[in-house]
Amino acid sequence: MLVAVTARGNWKGKTIGGLIWSENQCKTWLRLPDPVGITKKIDTLIAAIKKPNTNSGWTAISADAKTLVWAIGEGDRLPVDAVVYTENRGNTWFKCRVFDRSGHPVNDPDKTMKVLSDRMDPEVFYGFGDDSFLYISTDRARTFHRISVSEEFPRLELGGMDGRMPAEIRAESGKRGVVWIATGEQGLWRLTFHKNSKNADFQRVSKLGDKIYRQGMGKEAPGSPYKTLYVNGIIDGDYGFYRSLDEGRTWQRINKENQMFGDIRSIVGDPREFGRFYIATGSRGVLWGKPKAERI
Repeated sequence: MLVAVTARGNWKGKTIGGLIWSENQCKTWLRLPDPVGITKKIDTLIAAIKKPNTNSGWTAISADAKTLVWAIGEGDRLPVDAVVYTENRGNTWFKCRVFDRSGHPVNDPDKTMKVLSDRMDPEVFYGFGDDSFLYISTDRARTFHRISVSEEFPRLELGGMDGRMPAEIRAESGKRGVVWIATGEQGLWRLTFHKNSKNADFQRVSKLGDKIYRQGMGKEAPGSPYKTLYVNGIIDGDYGFYRSLDEGRTWQRINKENQMFGDIRSIVGDPREFGRFYIATGSRGVLWGKPKAERI
């Protein structure tokens, strides 16, 4: 299993931020070369992430693990003019070119873009920006082009991280062109990208009034064609953790009133074991749960 992480240096400066890579399920790590000498802005950001406790940014790996993209962080933002890619583990880096709907380059330093990869098509990457802008690459992140977003989809800052992350976005494994987005107050949405026509459909999955803050998928139930969907939010007026075995048509609450765990940063299911899931909390570390134990 290949893993890429945008590591953050510790508080005391004993470790520094950057992009690290593992090919043995995180047992050992290799620090990749930095993308220096591309632009003055990128050089400045790379120097900044060497300081203690500074965000390194966001990263995505293509479905065939040949292309690695790094959206270099600037505080809790991911500026659109500091996104780079490599196809040789960082020995050579190139700047991703981003274009607006008129075909003009996007170099505004106030614009942002968080990059995710399609989990089946190695050529496709998604770029999510401020005001719910959506950029698509079909050439392994060399170029991104902005496409239209449904008028019904909420307008959010999607190009941030940490405290500046009002939505959780995940591409679904095993499917081409499917991305799930938890938007908070406006619920859960599914994006379906059509590569041939280069447009996307947006569908609200949760009911109006339900609030979905975090979401992720895990192994399907025995005999089910759907991944198990796990969310954190308010459904039918009750806050908690929920799962769905039918892509959000019905929900089952999986926590009790004494199992809230404070600030929740992320939730995801285990891809190998049905029922097992993980939550990343703001102050209690990473917790896990499974139905058999009846606890999390």
